[in-house]
Amino acid sequence: MRFQVLGPLEATHNGRTVQLGGIRQRATLAFLLLKPNQVVPTSHLLDALWPEDDAPASARKMLQNAVWSLRSVLASTDGADKTISLVTQRPGYMLRLDPEQVDLYRFLRKTEEGRVRLTEGAGGLAAELLKDALSSWRGNALSDLVESGISWPELEVLEKSRTDAMEDYLQAELACGRHRSVLGELESMVEREPLRERLCAQLMTALYRCGRHADALSAYSRMRVALVEDLGLEPSPELQNLQHAILVHDPALAQLHSSESRSALEETRGNESLAGAPGIAASADMLSASHQGTRGEPGPAPTGAPAEVGSPGGTSEHQYVSVVTAHARLSGSFANADPAETDDVLSGIAAIVQASIEQLGGIVAVSLGSSFVGLFGVPGQSSDDAELAARAALMIRDGVSALAIRCQSPHRPEGGVAIRVAVVTGDALMEYTAGGPTAPPSLDRALISRCQDMLFLVPEGEVLICGRTHQLVKHVILSNQLGGSPDRWQLESARPPSFASPTVTADNEHELALLHSMFNRTVRYAQPHVATILSECQSQASVLLAKFMSELIAHVGDTRLLTGRVFGGTDEDAIAALSATVSPYCGISHSDSDGRAGEKLLSALRRVSSSRREVDHLFAGLLPMVCPGGQESHPPQSIRHALVAWQRFLMLAAADQPLVVAMDSLHLGSDDMLRAVEEISTLAAVPLLVVVTAQSELLDRHPRWGSGLRHSTVVTLVSPAGETTGGFIRPERHARLLAVR
Repeated sequence: MRFQVLGPLEATHNGRTVQLGGIRQRATLAFLLLKPNQVVPTSHLLDALWPEDDAPASARKMLQNAVWSLRSVLASTDGADKTISLVTQRPGYMLRLDPEQVDLYRFLRKTEEGRVRLTEGAGGLAAELLKDALSSWRGNALSDLVESGISWPELEVLEKSRTDAMEDYLQAELACGRHRSVLGELESMVEREPLRERLCAQLMTALYRCGRHADALSAYSRMRVALVEDLGLEPSPELQNLQHAILVHDPALAQLHSSESRSALEETRGNESLAGAPGIAASADMLSASHQGTRGEPGPAPTGAPAEVGSPGGTSEHQYVSVVTAHARLSGSFANADPAETDDVLSGIAAIVQASIEQLGGIVAVSLGSSFVGLFGVPGQSSDDAELAARAALMIRDGVSALAIRCQSPHRPEGGVAIRVAVVTGDALMEYTAGGPTAPPSLDRALISRCQDMLFLVPEGEVLICGRTHQLVKHVILSNQLGGSPDRWQLESARPPSFASPTVTADNEHELALLHSMFNRTVRYAQPHVATILSECQSQASVLLAKFMSELIAHVGDTRLLTGRVFGGTDEDAIAALSATVSPYCGISHSDSDGRAGEKLLSALRRVSSSRREVDHLFAGLLPMVCPGGQESHPPQSIRHALVAWQRFLMLAAADQPLVVAMDSLHLGSDDMLRAVEEISTLAAVPLLVVVTAQSELLDRHPRWGSGLRHSTVVTLVSPAGETTGGFIRPERHARLLAVR
C-alpha cells in the first residue's frame, strides 16, 4: 500500500484507491503517517483531533474506534500487506511501515540527494533530482483535512520544506545557466514569499543575467521596503553585496558555479533564448522532449546534427512558418486561493490556447504550465499560415480576457488573469521525426528566440506581431505600429469586410448563429446532433468553426469542448485524430508514459460509468488511442472496435456534462471513421454536438452524407461564381444551406 500526504490524503493498493472512512479516521491515519515507526502518545492524538481543549467526553473511545477501523482497512487490502501494521504500544499507538511507502519521505530523500549533488557542483543532476522531488506535491499537504479545520504545526513545517526545496531547485537551474527558464517561477515565488531573501537574491541574479538590470535593482528595493516596514530590519549583508555587485556590473555575476554548467552553457549558448519570455519554462532539453511525437520514442536529432533527408531518424527541410507564443499570468489574488481553483483556471487557459491554435490548423508544440508555443505551416504549408496564426492569437487574447471576467469576485475584482501573445513569421529549418504527420517537428531555435524576445515587449492583454507577419496579414487584420526595435505591430481585431479590399474574410454570422442554435437545441433536448461545414477552402471552414468554438469557450462555462484533426485515411491517422479528443478529457499529456496514460484513461472511464464490464470493454477499445507506443500490439482490424468504443465514450461523457466535439478535415478520414461520426446523431439521447469541417470531396465519396438522419445538418459555404481568392471568400460571396434537418 502507498500513502500520499502531499496533497489530499490518499491511499492506494495495486493501483486502486482505498477508502479510508470518515474525517476522524482519516485524521488519525494522517497524524500517524507524519510520525511513522514512532510511538505517538494518545494525548497527542487527542490534541490533534480536538484542538483547543474542545474534546468531547467520549473522545478517547472515538479514537479507539478510529484505530480499530483503520486496522480493518489495512487488513482488508488484497494480500494483506505485511509491511504495514498499526499496533498499540504504551503510551499510545505506532504505525509501522516502510517510509518509502509515503510520498512525503520519498520527497525528503530525493530533496536531500539533490542538495548533495548541488554542493558537489553537479547542477544538472541536482536540478533533475529536485524537480522529481517537487513533482510529488499535488497541492497543500493534507489539503482535504485542512479544509475541515485541521491545523497542525507539522503541516506548516512541511510547506516550508517545500519552499526550501524549491529554492534549491531554482539555485540548481541558475547554476546551469537556465536563468531565463526559471524567471517566471522566481517572480511568482517572490510575490508569494516577499520576505525570503534567498529567493530575492535568486530573482535579482536571474534578472541581471537576462539583461534586466533595472528590474534587478527594483527587486532589491521592494525587498528592503518589506523588511523595514514589516520587521524593522535592513537586508542581510549578502543581499546588500549583491546589490552593489549589480550596480558596478561585477563580472562574477555572469559566471556559473560549476564546471559542468559552464561546459553545458558553452555547448548550448545559442539556445538559452528559447525560454526568453516571462514564465516560459522551456529549456532546450524541455523543448526537445515536448517535441517527441510518440511517448517512448526518441526525440529529434540534437542541434548541430540535424537528421538527413531520408535518414531513419527523420527529415530536415527549410519551411516558412509562423510561431505563436503565449504566456498567462495569475495575479497575487490567486496566491492564497484553493489549489483546485487555480488548477481549474490554468486548465481553462490551456483549453483556450489549444482550441484557438488547433481549430485554425496549427499545432501546439509546447504546453508547459501557463506558457505555450504554437506552430503554423507544419507539416504542410499554405499561403494563409501567417493570417491563421494572427487570428489564433486574437482568439487566445479574447478567450482569456473573457475567462478573466468570469474569475471576477469581491476578492478578485480584476479577475486575476492576464495574457501576452506574440507572433513571428520566418524561414526555419524544421526537423521531422519518424513519428508521422502528427508528431510535432523540432523548430529552428533562432525563430523561437525572436518570438520570445517579442513576448518580452507585449503589454498584458495584448498581441504583438513582427513586421514580416504584418506584411502578410495587413489586408485582413487591423494593427498599429509601435516604435522602437525590433519592428513590431500591435493587433487590434480582424478587419471587417470591404469591397475595396482584394481579399477579405466573410463574417458568416448567419451560419455562426445556426451553429449556436444547434448547440442550444442539443443541450435543451439532450439530443446528439452532427453538423457538417463544407467548403472548397479548408481554412474558410476552419475559421468559422474556430469562431464558434472560441465563443463557446468564452461564454459557456458548463460545457466540455474537445477538438481533433484528421491527417489521413489510415487506421493510424484515425487513432491519432480520435486520441486528440479522448486524451484531453482524461488529462493525458504527451509527457505521460504509456502506463500513466492507461491509468488516467481507466480513472476517467470509472468516473463516467459504474459498470465494471463496460469500463473494461471501453478500456480495451480506447487504449490504442492514448498509448500510441503500444499500437503495434493492436492490429488494424481493431479500428472498428476503437471507433465503437469512441462513440460510447462520447455518449457517457456527454451524459455527465454537455459536450461539443470539433473535428477538422473530416474528408481525409477513412470510410470507417466517416461512418462512426455520421452514426453519432442516431445514438442515445445525450447533450452531444459534433461539428466537423470538410471539403466537397466528402460528398464525392458519400453523396448521401447525412441524408435521412433527423439530427444532422450540412452547411455548404459556396460562391455563385465558384471562384476562390487567397483562401478566403470575397464579400459578395454568400453561404448557402445545403441541407438542414
